[in-house]
Amino acid sequence: MTIRPKSKVKFTPELLISAPRPSSAVPNDDGSLALFTTSSYSTDADTESNETKILDLKTGHTSLFSNDSAVKEPQWLVGNSLLWLKPVSGGKTQIWIGTVGLEKNEYLVGTIDSSISRVKTKVLADETVIFAFTALKAPDGRLFNPESATKPASTAREYESSMPRYWDTWLSDEPPVDVLAGTRLHFPWTTTSPLGDGGSYDVSSEGLIFDTLNLENFDPTHKAITDIWYHPFSSRHVMAGKAVKRIVVPGWDGSASGGVFSPDGKSVAFLKDKKFNPAYTRPSIFVVELKETNVSGYDQFVLSARAVSDSWDRSPVALYWANEARELLIVAEEHGRVKLFKVPLVGSSQQKPIPLSDAGSISAVHPLCKTDGRNQFLVTFTSIIDSAIYTIIDSRTASQTLVSTFTSHGAKFGLSPDQVKEFHFPSARGDYEVQSWLVLPSTFQASKRYPVAYLIHGGPISSWPDSWSTRWNAAIFAEQGYVVAMPNITGSTGFGRHHAEAVIGDWSGRPYRDIEACVSYIESTYEFIDPGRFVALGASYGGYMMNWLQGQPLAKRFRAIVCHDGIFSIPSFIGTDSTGDLALSFNGALWENPATWDAMDPARFTHNWTQPMLVIHSDRDYRCPINSGLASYNVCKLRGIPARLLNFPEENHLVLGRANSLHWHRTVLGWINKWAHNEGNGNVELQGPVSDR
Repeated sequence: MTIRPKSKVKFTPELLISAPRPSSAVPNDDGSLALFTTSSYSTDADTESNETKILDLKTGHTSLFSNDSAVKEPQWLVGNSLLWLKPVSGGKTQIWIGTVGLEKNEYLVGTIDSSISRVKTKVLADETVIFAFTALKAPDGRLFNPESATKPASTAREYESSMPRYWDTWLSDEPPVDVLAGTRLHFPWTTTSPLGDGGSYDVSSEGLIFDTLNLENFDPTHKAITDIWYHPFSSRHVMAGKAVKRIVVPGWDGSASGGVFSPDGKSVAFLKDKKFNPAYTRPSIFVVELKETNVSGYDQFVLSARAVSDSWDRSPVALYWANEARELLIVAEEHGRVKLFKVPLVGSSQQKPIPLSDAGSISAVHPLCKTDGRNQFLVTFTSIIDSAIYTIIDSRTASQTLVSTFTSHGAKFGLSPDQVKEFHFPSARGDYEVQSWLVLPSTFQASKRYPVAYLIHGGPISSWPDSWSTRWNAAIFAEQGYVVAMPNITGSTGFGRHHAEAVIGDWSGRPYRDIEACVSYIESTYEFIDPGRFVALGASYGGYMMNWLQGQPLAKRFRAIVCHDGIFSIPSFIGTDSTGDLALSFNGALWENPATWDAMDPARFTHNWTQPMLVIHSDRDYRCPINSGLASYNVCKLRGIPARLLNFPEENHLVLGRANSLHWHRTVLGWINKWAHNEGNGNVELQGPVSDR
């Protein structure tokens, strides 16, 4: 079997880093046009450029609206009018409006003396515009502008709080965001993490709905629980903090998130967990009517009705109203895909959601037309070989109409859907099957033998979905000539609660044995793989697994190992920025159950380490602090094991800078190519360390 003749395009790290990165597409009011942005990078000039583009949803034709890289957060206002932000000197933000199809129509609405973000607007019946945003606040409650603020003489930090730093930033004792004066609520509760864990909000003609930490009983060392809060408008004016109301579900004490208003603003749908579980969530879906009689003071709504059957063993992540508010659309992960489902809000309250999509991973959903009862939706997908697919889905019939694919189903990168396969193998205990992706080179020929790159995902409660990535892109490894295996081992989401929660208290047990089973299955099933040229790579929890693997018998099967931001010693992991789930992950705190912490500690097996190892760790990684990377590297050097340390002083848990990302890819690919004897044929070759050049 041959996938395709060799393409003139080779998907290289340079192409991945420099190629335009598209956003999701958002339709205008009548569903005729959609807005999206792209971000490109010049490797020669080390510069990034942004464009705002308009997609004709009937023809699929794309046109340029603006190539001003200073434009931020463009969005539809009304009709064909757009609103966008523009940061300017002095730490200020300008607000601009323009119209698609008209030349020289841009005009400045106003300037805000601060850096603002997360803008949302709502146009009311009388054409009044509600303009909501987030921004830093000063101690006196006014907007904060760090460029004009007086700098303190001392740079000392002092803390009595239990979370002095988060993600890659030392936190201030002052609330970071001024959302509602007179309350202890801050939104977003963190502005530093790119993982979306700072909270979400929605705006309607009736008020604001948002989720954030409840600081009245907040202790991040034990429980970091988010609640849903409602702030009603009174004659379109934001009232004092006493108007804020917490939505409570009796008997449901876990975190709430994802609140969205119904089209008329009279009801809200949201997600809430039965109990606190920071490691794995399977929230139920609730709907509450926001009655006028309940909005007079600082209190709470009480809700009892659920909208979705508890027997549906999936974890919703987003909600959308459909069919004149008689249905909800749900985004949830299932079997290695992120799918769209629907569930009726009328009739039985225990109905299972119906799938509307099956392939790829959904990244955004928007109603196509605001006046058709919300039956059609513009959906943005990605896949392992395509960075954006814009499709219209009819929620009544589940029919799909392709509008545009950003890379022509991967062809612009020299890729093909035929490269992506999947297989299943029995789990370590045989009580469920493990799904895995298998990505082949675009020039694959079954008669040849290929090295295998095993990618282990982070988490540990996470997954490898059929989605595009600019960090761990399977196709990048495949185009270097590897067969890429991406197993969704124990702990992976989208396969039910049992599959995910089985990793709790067993980080090094079942997942490791699943990897053993995956290696055995691939070796015994596929004749085109070369069992003498295996390499293993992982980041975060996957990096922990690389350190664990080094000390286990299976390590001898791998020519080289790549450990990105891994955990070297479980007891020392108590230095992480997020301590709230450690006791749950390891069946008790360090001082309560030291035996479990010790049993899962890779440092106990360093006497077995033998394989060449690339260790990557960044200075601003507070999730898995850098001491772990230094320890892994030092063990290798002290034991005489070939090793290299790659360090990024300004990066955090993720390597996001384009130039740094390119260096990351060149070093990672060069390392595994060297030890897997996969050099030549235009593949990346390992260069000497930067310090030696």
